[in-house]
Amino acid sequence: MQKQDPAISYILQENILNEKTMQMVLKQQQASGKNLINILEENKLVDEDQLTRIIAATNKIKFINLSPDMVQPMAAHMVSSEIVNQHNVIPVKKEGDNLLVAMSEPWNLVVRDQIGIKTGCKIVPVAATPTAIRQAVRYHFNVRNITRQAIASMRLKQDTEKKKQQYIGHKDKSAL
Repeated sequence: MQKQDPAISYILQENILNEKTMQMVLKQQQASGKNLINILEENKLVDEDQLTRIIAATNKIKFINLSPDMVQPMAAHMVSSEIVNQHNVIPVKKEGDNLLVAMSEPWNLVVRDQIGIKTGCKIVPVAATPTAIRQAVRYHFNVRNITRQAIASMRLKQDTEKKKQQYIGHKDKSAL
């Protein structure tokens, strides 16, 4: 068995498939000439989560179990909705000059470069399931949610301004 192949090693190590099933998959791969991932998908031997984890592990990219609340709204909107939807990606958070981007195809250098050029950030790709990315995109690029976030931000600014004025007023009175 080709245990040197990182995908095969990962699948066996994580007990995604047993050795017998893996032997069957490898025989099918040799006969058809298809790649391992396609055979696993076609035969429904792995689910979307397992498939994404296999791809992440073989590409030495971190996998995240993405949920919409993990995504910083400001980071998400550093990239246009067109790019986000076209490439099934979403920026998750910005840390200094680094932008963590959840991608269904994290090995896609063209998309990583495109996002890097648009944002001026160093792109740190992470793998996430296509479904999880679509859910996060729907949440963060939904007009109703964007409006709510804008209103909440305006209220927060108003509250901060009121507290600032109260503090200044309190400070002025105590100086007398």
